[in-house]
Amino acid sequence: MDNKIKEVLNRVTEGYSPSQQVHDNILRELKGENYMKKSFNIKKFALCFAAAAVLLTAGVTAASHFAYTASSGADLRDRIDHVPSTDEVEAEVGYVPKYPITLGDYNLVSAQPSSGTYYDENDNELASCKEISFDYEQDGKRLTLFTSNSPAQFPQTGDVVATVGDIDIYYSKYTNKVVPPDYKPTPEEEKQIEEGTLNIGYGSDEIDVSDCEYISWTDEGITYGILTMDNVLGEQILTDMAKNIINS
Repeated sequence: MDNKIKEVLNRVTEGYSPSQQVHDNILRELKGENYMKKSFNIKKFALCFAAAAVLLTAGVTAASHFAYTASSGADLRDRIDHVPSTDEVEAEVGYVPKYPITLGDYNLVSAQPSSGTYYDENDNELASCKEISFDYEQDGKRLTLFTSNSPAQFPQTGDVVATVGDIDIYYSKYTNKVVPPDYKPTPEEEKQIEEGTLNIGYGSDEIDVSDCEYISWTDEGITYGILTMDNVLGEQILTDMAKNIINS
């Protein structure tokens, strides 16, 4: 009987190619509800935006028109629910970034290892690597320090707001809009996407809009980024945080 069922299923599914959403749902069922895998198209944002965003939002696939694609996966069961030691970090991802215990008024509370794969505009894989982000909290508000040692170093984007030695610090501010799968951007939104002031993510049942800030830099081959959502701190505070990490 089992073999007959298998034969019928093979015939029914022959030639069937599931959508990315169906694929992700199947993957989540197989790996458990704690597994997250999201894809983001990136051009106006820095290299590590995609994996940082997947850990902060429920958005899935970002709007098109971008040159590079990043796919990030994270298993919440791998989450480190305490201030990790450098040995723990190295064991998880194979490198040790700079991550202070405090970041301004925010305190480090946890870390999340993830995996990232980066593609060019022709969907050719550029690099695949382990990455890790660090969550900081203060009075119920959160910001995330994301790090990646991916060899695929895309040009940094945003405005250079400071330089420490030979390290340029880039700042950008944009709106993140999570929308239902059938949402169609308006012409004005298309323009904002191209300008890098709007990111649209698909997969939510309702439209959710948040203000985001992102500051990034690369230090000794490791890309860093601090991302805030609905917790606007301002260019100067984020720049000071970046400088403190660089000088630590």
